[in-house]
Amino acid sequence: MGPGVPLDDRPTAPAPHHRPCIPRPVLRERLEGLGAVIVPEHRATQEYLAPFVKSEVEGCATPIKASGVTVD
Repeated sequence: MGPGVPLDDRPTAPAPHHRPCIPRPVLRERLEGLGAVIVPEHRATQEYLAPFVKSEVEGCATPIKASGVTVD
């Protein structure tokens, strides 16, 4: 897959060797020390994030459209 492939057509499963790095205590502590909020693993899944992002975009659309801003 290269450029021009619609996002919906890209594989969503992680590679077999994929291991999330955030649960590592050292990295988690460092990121939290910098002010990051690390969400629980169940909230970092595609099943959770897809409807969440969609609702966030929909929620922002009305005030953005009402403001009259445009993209040049």
